[in-house]
Amino acid sequence: MSRAAVFERLANNAGLNSLGLERNRIFPNWSNEERPIPSGPFLILRWDTMDDTRWQTVKEPVRLYISAHMPIEVMDDFSYIDHILDACDSALRPMWDIVGEDGYTVSQIRVCGRSADVKDQGFQTITKNAAYQVLSRRTEQERKHDRT
Repeated sequence: MSRAAVFERLANNAGLNSLGLERNRIFPNWSNEERPIPSGPFLILRWDTMDDTRWQTVKEPVRLYISAHMPIEVMDDFSYIDHILDACDSALRPMWDIVGEDGYTVSQIRVCGRSADVKDQGFQTITKNAAYQVLSRRTEQERKHDRT
């Protein structure tokens, strides 16, 4: 799935960092009912499951959803959320053949659109989601190792 390459690209992106989103504000698959951090913006990455019944040589794109959040008590301006998601798009769109430390390589990422503006009553944040299609493969070195 190339989770590592995507996470590292987002965590080290100057555009996101300038908007207050550094490594400690990006949460893969956060599932708790309370905010992962008490204040400021944060991202939650959610990967759809892959269909393991398909041929290993033919992979469907995996869907990645990125939710950008800002606590309501800090701000209620959705244009800030749009800037965050614009920075995510800019960081992910040029990813071609990027090797991740998890043994997967991002082949390509396609930007697929965004949700409506939403107020998350559970987290008490304003939020919006962006969707991406991620094509990935096992890193070639790992594949060779698996065959021996």
